[in-house]
Amino acid sequence: MTASPITSSGVAAVDNTPPTAIVATHPDYVVSYSGATAGTVSFLSGVTLRPAYLQFAWFGGIFYPAEVEFRRALLDGLYTTPSVTEAKRLVNQASFDYLLVYDDWPSTLDLECCLALVRDGNPKIYQAPRLVQSVP
Repeated sequence: MTASPITSSGVAAVDNTPPTAIVATHPDYVVSYSGATAGTVSFLSGVTLRPAYLQFAWFGGIFYPAEVEFRRALLDGLYTTPSVTEAKRLVNQASFDYLLVYDDWPSTLDLECCLALVRDGNPKIYQAPRLVQSVP
C-alpha cells in the first residue's frame, strides 16, 4: 500500500460536515511513508478536525480492547463483504456519521447500497443513513 493522505479538496468536503460528525476510514489504510495507519495514529481526526470512529486505540486516555476490536472488525467487514445484507447490518451497528473511502483502499461492494455518497472523489465520502433520513 502507498501512503495517500487526504487532499485539500477532501478536507474541504469534510469541512461541510457538522463539527461533531464522527468520521471513519479503514483502520489499516496507510497514511504515512513510515507505515502508520489510520488505526494506529490520530491521522483522521487531525486532518478533518472531527472525532474519529477509530484511531490509535485509545478513547479518553483509556484503552478499551473489546471496543477497539469491535470497531476494527466492523470497518474491515464493511470494506470486504460482498453481501449487501451484511453491509447493511454492519452500517446499522456502526456509530460513525461519515465514511471516507480512498481510491487505493476501495471497498469490495458499492457502498451506495447502504450509505449515501455525498462526495465522489478521492476520498469518496459516504454519509450514514440516519443522517440522510434526518435531512428535510
